[in-house]
Amino acid sequence: MGYLHSPRQLDYLVYSICDELIMDPAGTMLLPGLASEQLFLGDALAKYGVGIQVVRTGRYKGAVEPFTNNQFSEDNRAQVQSLLDSRWEHYLRKIATARSMSWEDLNGTLSERFLWKPEAAVAQGLVDRIDDFGGVIDRLIELGAAEKDENTFVQVEFGEYLERLRPNPLEEDEDGQKIAVVYVEGAIVDGTVDDGQNVGGDKIARRIRKIRKETESYKAIVLRVNSPGGSVSGSEAVLFELIRAREAGLPVVVSMGPVAASGGYWIATASDKIIAGPQTITGSIGVFGILPNLKSLGSSYGLNWDRVKTNESSDIFSIARPKTDQEISIIQEYVNQTYERFLSLVGESRKLSLADVGNLAEGRVWTGKEAYDLGLVDELGGLSQAITVAAELADLGKDFEIEEFPKVRTPAEAIAELLEVRQDGISLGGTSFDNPLLQKLSDAEPILNSLNDPLGVYGILPWYRAQLGFNSWKIKL
Repeated sequence: MGYLHSPRQLDYLVYSICDELIMDPAGTMLLPGLASEQLFLGDALAKYGVGIQVVRTGRYKGAVEPFTNNQFSEDNRAQVQSLLDSRWEHYLRKIATARSMSWEDLNGTLSERFLWKPEAAVAQGLVDRIDDFGGVIDRLIELGAAEKDENTFVQVEFGEYLERLRPNPLEEDEDGQKIAVVYVEGAIVDGTVDDGQNVGGDKIARRIRKIRKETESYKAIVLRVNSPGGSVSGSEAVLFELIRAREAGLPVVVSMGPVAASGGYWIATASDKIIAGPQTITGSIGVFGILPNLKSLGSSYGLNWDRVKTNESSDIFSIARPKTDQEISIIQEYVNQTYERFLSLVGESRKLSLADVGNLAEGRVWTGKEAYDLGLVDELGGLSQAITVAAELADLGKDFEIEEFPKVRTPAEAIAELLEVRQDGISLGGTSFDNPLLQKLSDAEPILNSLNDPLGVYGILPWYRAQLGFNSWKIKL
């Protein structure tokens, strides 16, 4: 049984599997569909004299567009539209199956109306009946869920419920055989940072190296990737350690989370098996470089740079001048070579010709289901399935432990973090902003923080904001 007051779009998806859906008489339901909104800084940067030079491969590689354009390119618009359409159909099919209706009819209904009052929701079969919370409690007691000696129903604390859901079906093994689950969470950057938003390639590589050197305990690795990609050098650091782990006899299985694209797919090529969810965002096989300069901005404020150097390009990393045509040509050559390596890694991993990989690349984004159909992943499933596959590859049977790197927060810790909601606007560099424009501009801060490759070359998804109803999350795609 599910009790709805004012469910959001994702809430309704979860609740739809209930045998009986009850909506509060004072509630509303928002089901507006999916939308993608991107802040474009191209005109603003040009206005203030910030120069942007771009090198890239792949016509769908739209990660540079927020810094150069004032709208989506046609290719990027087409791939984002395809992604949203696929996810929306998946959403509709799940609900339609649970509510015993046609997903096409449901789509038509929701296309005409986005805001639902209880009476209209009942009439369209979105919920079963209307009642307040007191009536719901009475209904639960009526169904036999009464707490002994109390006039209420049996209840389970949310933290305890989450603990029961965690994949921990196995008792500790006396021999100490373990499967290591290594989490790659956030944009891949250089170094050892690990703050949930960015993760250093060196940090991940160290964890894998530690596991590789203790093969008497660790028998397989599951790499859980939830990353839009990032620095090429950071991704390479992870790739090399995964290759060494396999050479040491450790099976490696990649479990793709909501996002595992570009650099996230790069590191996945070093695995024995790739498992993705049907709606995982993956692919984006492409490379780009972004080269800013502040010459015009500085000149407008009377700031001037001068330099002494031994070679023509000794100051290649200076942001005080634009790069010359020759320098851009050399950097583009490096980007092209990196792209060719990416294609080669994918071809070897997936046993595809370079021509076939090229047709799947160009920076194009795919859902997990599409990637499975195209041969870019091996199976559709979640983390539990990846652990099962790793155990099979390592011939462990059911006698093993699971050890996570880094240690996963307890449900109580995760909930406590979720409840820490700021009330004074968005913080940027320790300063709070309530102004809507400044809130928009602050979105660029995590993007810029993730761009730290030594050569300024990246394998990363385009950035956009996707919305389910009025509740949004940021995905680097």
